[in-house]
Amino acid sequence: MQIYLLLQPVNVDSTGVAQKSPRRTNTGDRAGAIPAMIYSNPTKKKVRDRRAPTEVDLNDLPVQVISDRLYRLAEVIAEARKITYEPISGGKVYGEQGSVDANLTGVIGEIAVQKATGRVEQPIFLRGDRGYDLVHNDRTIDVKTTATHMDVPDLLIPADQELRADVYLLAHRFEPRTVRLVGWAPRRVVKDREPERHPGSSLNYVIRPDELTLLFTG
Repeated sequence: MQIYLLLQPVNVDSTGVAQKSPRRTNTGDRAGAIPAMIYSNPTKKKVRDRRAPTEVDLNDLPVQVISDRLYRLAEVIAEARKITYEPISGGKVYGEQGSVDANLTGVIGEIAVQKATGRVEQPIFLRGDRGYDLVHNDRTIDVKTTATHMDVPDLLIPADQELRADVYLLAHRFEPRTVRLVGWAPRRVVKDREPERHPGSSLNYVIRPDELTLLFTG
């Protein structure tokens, strides 16, 4: 697992020795870019599915369960993010969550997607990031995680965020340690709309569930 401390990358290998972290670059906008999930069984066939999450049963959407060890790590990162975000009031928070809870939700969502892609060693930032959370199959992915009580929530991207990622992926933390990977939208879909004040007075790019695309299944 890599952890970025105040934007300074530290990569600790299995021996506990700090190694220099590789530099990542943005790959640019790719039409139809999809964050293909990697399965543990390499012979398992992956099927491209263009349906929306609203077109399948809720129980058919992929789910990741966070282990005790990763949950404890997420708590540490979330607390650190609160401290580093203090000049901006603890980061962007929607609904009734406090800033630590909101940051914890975000970190858990990032870990869930990393688990699904088999790339848990990728960096998680304590303050800010590069405009995306991980790289998979040469696509940059920005994970947006919500803990709303809605079964299938909207994908929300703040209007003041620079759209750098190839793909925006919606994760739903519907239980403390359980995350549903709802669907994704490419950057061009996000850019091709006017921001709206939703939820409440927050100005966001809003992608409704029926506009999202399912992840690879198989």
